[in-house]
Amino acid sequence: MAMDKTKYLYNLLEVLDPHIGLGTELKGLEIFVDLAMSCVEESQDKRPRMGEVVKVIENITQLAALNNSTSNSASYEDGSGDDLLPSVQRSRP
Repeated sequence: MAMDKTKYLYNLLEVLDPHIGLGTELKGLEIFVDLAMSCVEESQDKRPRMGEVVKVIENITQLAALNNSTSNSASYEDGSGDDLLPSVQRSRP
């Protein structure tokens, strides 16, 4: 199955199991997919360095922890990805 780059999240929602409790908040998945797509850019200059990849994955982990925490859920509402590294932001539509 080829990835459709024109659809939201490259149409990956079709292959996700709805029973695993993803709910409607998929910001971590969206950031992860954007990161993965930037890592496979054809041009080396457009791919992030490993240190950048690690930082973004750490941010995704923190975002997931915040989304799972009932006490902190109100403190993180935006989740726009503005804190992403420039190399990952470039890959976002």
